Amino acid sequence: MSSQFGSPLSPIHPAPVIYINAYPGIDKLTIARHLLSLLPHLSSHPPLINNHTLIDPVTAPYPRTHPDYQAHRKAARERAFETFVLPEHMRRRTIIFTDWQAPNKPRAVTAEEYRDVARWSGRKLIPIILTIDEEENCRRVVGKERREGGKAKQVNPERLKAIRREFKLLRFGTEEELVLDVTGMRAEEVAGKIARWVWWVGEFGGWDEENEDIALGG
Repeated sequence: MSSQFGSPLSPIHPAPVIYINAYPGIDKLTIARHLLSLLPHLSSHPPLINNHTLIDPVTAPYPRTHPDYQAHRKAARERAFETFVLPEHMRRRTIIFTDWQAPNKPRAVTAEEYRDVARWSGRKLIPIILTIDEEENCRRVVGKERREGGKAKQVNPERLKAIRREFKLLRFGTEEELVLDVTGMRAEEVAGKIARWVWWVGEFGGWDEENEDIALGG
């Protein structure tokens, strides 16, 4: 994150930034919603910033081919960071972002913004990389919820196949990163596995039996 955010905040047990990266159609938002119920509520409900809440307001006035599109996308992300991640009163609240980014420019540069803002706020970035079998991914991408969802949602299986051939998922390669194959898994099951990982690397003080039962569907 650029210097306009000042010097890094002192890390007084700040909550992490959870960054869920996956191809379109994996049900990131559904998984993230289930994850909310499993996270430690140190203050109030953890904010969930779905990538389409940042994309759709930009694509309405600016199509992706517009020369100012990327600048407005960046401005939308920075507003989200300044609202949910950087303020001192938010530091004890876990923040969840969903996204789809690849290791090519400019996508890699965009993903680095999340690493930077976590560092500037004294938080851990916990990247969650979700993979899935192509056939199942194509079935999910044409689901009713997606067709009725954000205007910019990808709902074309052939386009999805082309995306998967052209782009690998971006990975951060950190010890906090979880790479999880969600093929054949329900959203609740995926959320449970992510929650257990977040408790482990986020240093929330251990994983108790009650959370174990919830995460495993008990």
